[in-house]
Amino acid sequence: MAAIEHYRSAGVRIELQNVPEIAERMRLRNPIEATPENLREIAEPTSKVWAYFDHVQANALTTAYIDCVRRKVECEAGVLEALEWCLYEVLDNVVQHSDGAVGFSMLQLHPANKRLAVCVADAGRGIRASLASSVTYRPKTAYDALTLAIQEGVTRNTETNQGNGLFGLTQIIDQNDGSLILRSGKGELRLTGASVTGNNDQWAINATGGGTIVDFQLSIDRPVSLSKALNYDPPNMFLESLESDSGEHVLNIRDQAGGAGSREAARELKTLIMNILSDGAPHIVLDFEGQAVVSSSFADEVIGKMFVDMGMSTFASKVKLVNMNPTVASLVDRAVARRMQDGLPSKVMTAADDPV
Repeated sequence: MAAIEHYRSAGVRIELQNVPEIAERMRLRNPIEATPENLREIAEPTSKVWAYFDHVQANALTTAYIDCVRRKVECEAGVLEALEWCLYEVLDNVVQHSDGAVGFSMLQLHPANKRLAVCVADAGRGIRASLASSVTYRPKTAYDALTLAIQEGVTRNTETNQGNGLFGLTQIIDQNDGSLILRSGKGELRLTGASVTGNNDQWAINATGGGTIVDFQLSIDRPVSLSKALNYDPPNMFLESLESDSGEHVLNIRDQAGGAGSREAARELKTLIMNILSDGAPHIVLDFEGQAVVSSSFADEVIGKMFVDMGMSTFASKVKLVNMNPTVASLVDRAVARRMQDGLPSKVMTAADDPV
């Protein structure tokens, strides 16, 4: 999409014909602008091409991505925090350094492969030209510029930037056994684990030398330490946002966007809970204040399955249920009792067993 934007901005008329249906669903021909209205309207921002024009839209898109991933896939410790940091840095680089009008981004989830993939691209001046505008760096080739860009502290302007973005990304990739493809101008750098390869004959867009593509993957089943990657201990702002005055991490069931009436909403809530615990919350409080009733499917998915998966003692230490009225309490008790009575692991319950 960045290449199409480049040629369109130069006055070239581009028409895409016989576009596959999957490309249409991804909005390849017509990227979605990351406005607050669009982000609210589209429940799942993954597997779609988004366009963003400033810091506000970049931050809003990052928040939407992370909120979605938290509810869709269970991640090992630190993965979500590292992903959020990487998204902030990479998306913001387009605004800070590309000198282009727009950035494009897409995030995809691959649960079967335990991977998530992110691609961010722009049609701006490229990394070599950006570094060459500084008083410190004069990379001879586009590939030289890429090898410089992934080093700690390298930036075109030390007064406004720290030069930790791409460096931090490489450290996270190394820890996580992920992968990175970085293209800019005619340079390409590939990072797989700790192995770095590259060349100087892969155009990102065209022979003018501009454009940048950052394409990286992370494993959701391999833990990451953001503090180790950056050599400091950043606070987990999401966990802090859940803290009550007593220091407990609280989720109010009534505030959950999916509600408490469907198994799909419950499945997402269960994934969110497991990710909160994985991120370091010692336990979580599920507050049913104001929730008059929940469906049996919801009670089974959120409470019944977690009870079986964790075991009684672990569940009791990790999950606290508060402010349930008698109706909700009886539905939750029934869901747990059925799981225990049937002796069924949560993953093998059949459709016939599913309460409605």
